[in-house]
Formats: sequence, structure tokens, C-alpha cells
Amino acid sequence: MRRIIAAHSELAARYLMSQQRDDGSWQDYDLPVGPSNQWITAVVGLSLAERGGEDNTQAASRAAQWLLDNRYEEGWGFNETTGPDVDSTAHALLLFHALDLPAPASAQDWLRARWQKEGGFATYDQDDAWGNAHVCVTAIAYSAVYRSSPEQRPPGLLEFLIDHRLPT
Repeated sequence: MRRIIAAHSELAARYLMSQQRDDGSWQDYDLPVGPSNQWITAVVGLSLAERGGEDNTQAASRAAQWLLDNRYEEGWGFNETTGPDVDSTAHALLLFHALDLPAPASAQDWLRARWQKEGGFATYDQDDAWGNAHVCVTAIAYSAVYRSSPEQRPPGLLEFLIDHRLPT
């Protein structure tokens, strides 16, 4: 079974690398705001970096460079029209961490500032539902903050997740 999983994992990684654009990015999820390029590049790049191996690491490094060249001052978003968001920025920061590359301090600071007093992260910095803490982005954002600055790890993660779990 392990050989089957390893073979499928290798095929998946090769497919992802075959879809990488010449500039180092990926593009997918064509929504009304346009296709994703920043978010999907960070997610796929992180997946390949964590997988390891020379080809995967090279593709992830090209993605990291593209992200450095194509970002908001604060971080990354779904694409270049949506503004920075927590999960895109967190995935990008984790990619830099996985590759042992320095990440922009402004993105790390911006991500830490999205921590809400109730113990989770908000997706966007705005005064609507997107500006409230969301379980769906809290875990990845918390991981990115903790890895980049363990001494500044915000409190309350477990309490927030327990308070927002679905009933069993």
C-alpha cells in the first residue's frame, strides 16, 4: 500500500510541476474576481517544498521568487485584485519557512495583526464578517505566526477552536 501511495504522490507532484507557469506561478480557480495566482502558488509551492526532493524544491523555490516579486506590501491575496488575506499570506510565509528563506517582515507583522481578541484570525482587515475570526484560516495562520516568531505566539488558539467546534 505504501508503494501505491508513494507512486501516486510522485505522479501528483509531477503533474503539479507540469502546470507551473514559466514565471514560477500557478493559476487556478477562475472566480468572478479573476483566477487565483497568489494563493494557489503559495499552496502548491508549500506542498512541493514539504514533499522535498530536488525537482520539488526547485519548483517551490521558483514559486517563492514569484511570490516575492508579486505581492502586496502587507502580504498575498487570492490574486492581484483582492488585497492581502490571511490564508494566502500564511501559506506564503510557510513556504519561505519550508525553504529556509527570509520572509518579508511586513507580511509577518500584517499576519500577526489579524489575530482577533476572541482567539482566532480574521481573513481580511475589514468591518464585516470577513473581519471576524474564522476557524477555516486560524490553524494555518497560527502555524505561520508560530514558526516565524515563536516568542510572539498569540494566546487562545485551543480555546477558540474548542468554542467553535461542531457538535458531535
